[in-house]
Amino acid sequence: MIFNILTAIVMFLNFFSLTSSMSANIVQNRREIGVLRSIGMKKKAVTMLYVYEAFVLVLASSLFGILIGTTVSWTMTMQEVLFTGLPIPFKFPFQNLYLVFIIAVICAFLSSYTTVKVLQRKEISDILKHKG
Repeated sequence: MIFNILTAIVMFLNFFSLTSSMSANIVQNRREIGVLRSIGMKKKAVTMLYVYEAFVLVLASSLFGILIGTTVSWTMTMQEVLFTGLPIPFKFPFQNLYLVFIIAVICAFLSSYTTVKVLQRKEISDILKHKG
């Protein structure tokens, strides 16, 4: 239970980093958004494009973190078995894995959806005229 709470806290803190990264990415690519909308792409499709981008980013980071953490913990478990000579079973925390994926989906959606929605309220010409 404690590890699940710590996992949620860490994912919540990483949410702020993801939000600032996605906001900066979306603001830098506002002309791209304007071009996509001007050639006929719907607002919802543009929004989902950035939500998917954030989801892939969070999912890849989570998978690499889980892979590295599992490798390190398995190595430490094997080292403990070697030192003590006691058979220590290796148990993978599937409950933690499910929690990470659920929070990752929520964070990916929230981090990009709000910023893109603010940008989508503007007219296409205003998005393309932006000078920064």
